[in-house]
Parts: sequence; C-alpha cells; structure tokens
Amino acid sequence: MDNYLVDENFLKAKMTGTMIAYYIICIGETVKIDFLKFGDEIVVHEVKKSRKLEEAHIWQVKFYIYSLQKLGIKCHSGVIHYPKLMRKVDVDFNENDYIKIEIIHQEISELLKQSLPPPIKKTYCAKCAYYNFCYL
Repeated sequence: MDNYLVDENFLKAKMTGTMIAYYIICIGETVKIDFLKFGDEIVVHEVKKSRKLEEAHIWQVKFYIYSLQKLGIKCHSGVIHYPKLMRKVDVDFNENDYIKIEIIHQEISELLKQSLPPPIKKTYCAKCAYYNFCYL
C-alpha cells in the first residue's frame, strides 16, 4: 500500500448544521484528491476551470475513486464541478471501471519496462511538423 497523508478539516453546513468532513488526501507525489465525507459516504469532488466537458475529466475522477478504494477507503461516486458553465457532472464508479483501470495500469507498467516505446509508423508522419520529436 502506498504512503498517503490525510489532512482533515471540518465544514458546517449553513442550512442543516450538519458537520461535514472535508479531506485532502495525498498519495505519493502524484495524486491529490479533494473529497467530502457525509457520514459513512465519501464523494470525490473535482473542480474544473475549463469551459469544456471532457471524458478525460470523468476518468480522472474515476482514477481518484480507484486510488481511494486501493487504500481501503469506501468511495463509489464523484462530482465534477464546472463553475464557468454553472454545471456539475455526477460520476459513478462500478466494477467494470475498476477492471478497466487495472488493465490500463498494467499496460502502462509494461510500456515503462520497455527501453523505447514501440514505433508507430503512419503515412502522414513523414510530412508532420513534429516528426523530429517522435522519430529522431
């Protein structure tokens, strides 16, 4: 299990007076997660400054949920907030997501073990302005 640090702060909901625990969890130096705890339920919250809804944002939150579950923390959902759009997106995490992230993690580990990434030769690459960055 990775080392992790939890910084716990408490907020008091104005309307109900309910105490809400607000945590920041750091896993190694790579993942910093903000989440709220309502009783026994933990919900990951992510705020995006972007004006664009992207699938990558959803998978980022799913990865955070996966990371929390790997630490034994019960979490099955998240919310992405887009203040500039005045929108939020609910993110559910299920067993298929867990399996998909496990597979991707394994594939990344295999790539990192290789001395060089496998070359991808496409017909349009030779004319690309970035050819030197990829192949030289």
